[in-house]
Amino acid sequence: MFQVQLNVPVAPGPLNLLYAKWLPGEHGPTGPLDGVVDLHILAGATELKWQRDPLEMYRLKVEVPPGIDHLDVKFSFVSGFASEKLGVICWNELLLYPEGKPGEEIRVQGNVRLPAGWEAVGALQTTPARGEIHLPESDLST
Repeated sequence: MFQVQLNVPVAPGPLNLLYAKWLPGEHGPTGPLDGVVDLHILAGATELKWQRDPLEMYRLKVEVPPGIDHLDVKFSFVSGFASEKLGVICWNELLLYPEGKPGEEIRVQGNVRLPAGWEAVGALQTTPARGEIHLPESDLST
């Protein structure tokens, strides 16, 4: 199980957050939404109510209060690609992003805390640190 923390820049008012439905290399809308559990959306210390769109299950609706410029989103992700000795991180499974913005306008930067004794190997260029790796900032189109 992965613990996910996102900082999502926002503007006050209605906001739709999306979870990836279409994934690279898949031949259908198979985004593993069922792996997202214990979802919390916070504006500062206040937890916001959210609602799943009744027609599009990959869309969450939330109202951003006045004066708020970012939301903290926390959830757990249950992955079929992890064990005590190996974890496969598919970044697109660990994101919620604002609807209506092109991928090249959404900047992302990731950090991963590794379990004690683990080492990181991957296709993405990383900067290793003790027990943590830092991924370079990029956009969702890359």
